[in-house]
Formats: sequence, structure tokens, C-alpha cells
Amino acid sequence: MAGPADLSECIDSPVFGRVSPLAEMIAWKRPVDVGMLNALCVDNASTLAVLGALDSQLERASSALSFATRDGELVLRNLVFGRLNSDPSDGLVLRRLTVPALGHYVRERLSDFPRYGVRVSPSVAARAELHRLDAIDSPTDRPEVSVACIPFATRPRDLKVERLDRWGSGWYTLQPAAGLRRRVVSALRGLDRCGAEIGFLPEGTLDDQMLGAWQSAILSVPYGSKLRWIVAGSGPIGGGDPPPNRMVVLNRRTGDIVFHQDKQSGFTLARSTINRWRLASNLPGNDDLGEYIREGSRLTIVEDDLLRVGILICEDLARRDELHSLVRAFGVNLLLVPIFAPSIERWHWEEQNARAYVRDIGCSVVVANSSAIGHLDDPSAPVLFCLHSRPSSAVGSPRDVGATEVGWLLDAKVRPKVFRVPLR
Repeated sequence: MAGPADLSECIDSPVFGRVSPLAEMIAWKRPVDVGMLNALCVDNASTLAVLGALDSQLERASSALSFATRDGELVLRNLVFGRLNSDPSDGLVLRRLTVPALGHYVRERLSDFPRYGVRVSPSVAARAELHRLDAIDSPTDRPEVSVACIPFATRPRDLKVERLDRWGSGWYTLQPAAGLRRRVVSALRGLDRCGAEIGFLPEGTLDDQMLGAWQSAILSVPYGSKLRWIVAGSGPIGGGDPPPNRMVVLNRRTGDIVFHQDKQSGFTLARSTINRWRLASNLPGNDDLGEYIREGSRLTIVEDDLLRVGILICEDLARRDELHSLVRAFGVNLLLVPIFAPSIERWHWEEQNARAYVRDIGCSVVVANSSAIGHLDDPSAPVLFCLHSRPSSAVGSPRDVGATEVGWLLDAKVRPKVFRVPLR
């Protein structure tokens, strides 16, 4: 084959006029002979023409919310199943909702296709669960969503960090203290007042009893705000030995579980870390301790018309070699990351990994932490408990990650930090 075709070659190609009917056939779900495709794609120029026409179909399906006659099949399939192709056994074709900050897509090179679609191979699709949100569960109907982070656990005694010896090894467990349940109603009211659509709590602030407290509060506190989701923290949910470290997302109106995500990578607390985090009295001994959880094996992704969201819990964010390709393959445009750590430090692992996702995928990343451990150098110092890294509004500038905003806990009064997250 010759070198990469440019757009002028595509337009001048004699096959260009035969591609539009082909795209229409695919949109109408009519049979398309593979031999026809092979005959059309004889060189880079003609292949580019085929891809360009098919991409135009994806563009209409991605942007049109009306049931225009020729787009109806694709749009309906997306509304019902969250995918554009009919047979998921052959992988998934999804609408593209992100553009990497490393560079913009131009429809002049074969490597830039599809611009409006995301192709997920069967092997990659098997590692995740994709769910289409019902209207009642959708967190927004605008091209941005507001996310409010609260630390919730603000003192060391708010979380139970305990040692467990099992199977000849030392482990640690993390869950909320019983007294923390008394803050649920006030936290819910604070999230209602702040005007956000998603309330976001950190790792370690949820167990079965706390989940029940949140659901009771949702039913008892009248609904009258913009708040639609409560990402109610993570912890040992649902039993088992060991239990999962599970993040649960609740519907603010009903208290029903929208979806959940299990932590996929346990974090080992080295003895030096235990001492530095002032946890030695909770975790006695001289050995390193593994996190006592049943690790999850699948990423849950949910989407509506504008949002495709995934959750990585703490250590999962740092395991980019294992999860980065999966998040990228699905084109997630909002990544929520609850963590258990000391006060966030600028340009350290949380921000570095968040910015890597923004740069490589084009998604927005919100990280939420408690302030239970606090500032390592000065326990009385203000705590940086959340951050938001987002793409630049001018997508396409090389390595243009945009801004990183942060939220500080300055005093004993806990105020939600609200981030406005762009979705397109």
C-alpha cells in the first residue's frame, strides 16, 4: 500500500460515491456483503472513503437524540442497550465521548478513525459491564455535571483500621466507626444545599450498617434539590470472607442502588507507611500488612446520553498498566476515584495518575479523600481532600491537560467542594 491517504485523495477516489449507500445499508441494519467491503477497500484512499462514510453514520447516531428516519435504528439501539452494534458477541461499538489531550482527531489519516465511534474488542468487553441508565437514574441532562466532594470522616477515630491475622499472614481492615452514622443526615442536607448533582464520599466510609443509614436518610429527608446520585463511599459490603471493598452509588430520590464497583487491587501497607501515617497503635507489629478484601475482576461502566462513568478505588488509580487500557477502550468521560490516604499533595501520585488519564483518554477525573489521617507533617494543618483534573476546553493542543482544581478542609466545619465537570 501507498503512504497514508489525505482527505483530497479520499474525495477524488472513484469509490467515494459508492460508500454513502453502503453506510445507509448499515444504518438500516440490512445485510452487507463482506466481499463488497473488501472490494471497495483496495487502497488507503478507498479505505479512508469507506471509513469516512461509516464515521458519518456514527456522528449522526452520537449527536442526534431525535428519531430521524435513517438514524432511528442506531439511536434506538443506543438508547436501549448503550451500544450501536446489534451483536455484542462480536465486541461493542459505542459513541465516542472523549478525545485525548495528546492531539485531536483529523479525518485525514486511517489511524484517526473512528472519530465518532469507539470499537471495543470482545476480549476487552468481557472485562467490563456496560449499563445504560434509565432517565430516573441519570445524573445530568446537560453537557456538564457538578460533583460535590465531602471528606465525611474528619478525625482518626472516625475510621476503624484494625489488624487481622489470617492464613499465616498479617492483614488490615478498613471500615467506618459506628459513630460516623450520626453524620449521615447532616451530610445529606449539606449535599442537597450545595447545588451539585453528584455527591461523592471517599474510601473507607461505608459498610452495610452505613449503607442502611444512607438509605433511611434519603427516604426521611424530603427531596427538593438538584442532587441525583450519592456515591456513598466504599468499604466491606455484602459479606463474604474476605468481603469486597465496594463503592455503592445511590439514587437520591429513591435510595435504590444505581450500581456498585468493587476495588480490583488491594493496597499493601508497608511498616514504614504504617508508622508515617500514625497507625502503629491500630496495626501493631513489625510486618507489612495486605488489605483484607476480595478483589473485583470487572469494571462497571454506566452511561446516559452525555455521560459514561467509571470508578477506580484508590490503588486501582495507580495500577495504570492493568486498568488504563480498559478505561480508554470504553471511552469513559468521567472517572471517580475514592481514596484512603493522608492529605493529598500536589503533583504526587493522585494528581500524576489523574492527569495521565486526562492526557491519554480525554476524560475528567475527580479524586475524593477523607481527612481522617490528615496532614503528615502537621496534624493541625489544612487538609487537601479532593481534586479534579479535566481536559482543556480547547481540545487538540498537544499535551494540553487543562486545569487541576483542589478542595481544602480549612477548619472543623465541613463544606462540600463542588467541581463543574465538562462532559463533551
